[in-house]
Amino acid sequence: MSARVLLTGGDEIGVLGALRGLHQAGYTTWVQASSGRSYAARSRAAAGTIEAPDPRADPDGFVSILAAAAERHRIGAVLPGTEAGLIALAPQKRRFGAAGVSVGVPDADVVERATSKELLAELAAHVGLTMPPTTRLDLAMLESVDCALDLPVV
Repeated sequence: MSARVLLTGGDEIGVLGALRGLHQAGYTTWVQASSGRSYAARSRAAAGTIEAPDPRADPDGFVSILAAAAERHRIGAVLPGTEAGLIALAPQKRRFGAAGVSVGVPDADVVERATSKELLAELAAHVGLTMPPTTRLDLAMLESVDCALDLPVV
């Protein structure tokens, strides 16, 4: 039997390439998606689909479902396919240890440093690099802001 891998982020088109690559390399690959309607979920390269909520909306529910599925399907490794999956999995990777599942993420503090836009701006300024003017918005602020924002908007 080939090694079993669970790849997250199946709603994103880029994950389809990773899914196909793992399948071609001989892995039995399951894919996580918020529904079975994504390209990855419908791919012949997927051994099956694990439906779980978006990790940005419900990181605990996301990890709980993945941990249970990993044990149920005898998954050997869980790999994040998106930044959101990476951020959700990193602080909770120990939840997979009892089942002997490896989770392909670094420690949570490393993920936090690597994904912090604020820290990037500080480090850039520290070494003399200029950054474009930046305003951090949360959803509530965005809904109340006049939509006359200058491009680029990321």
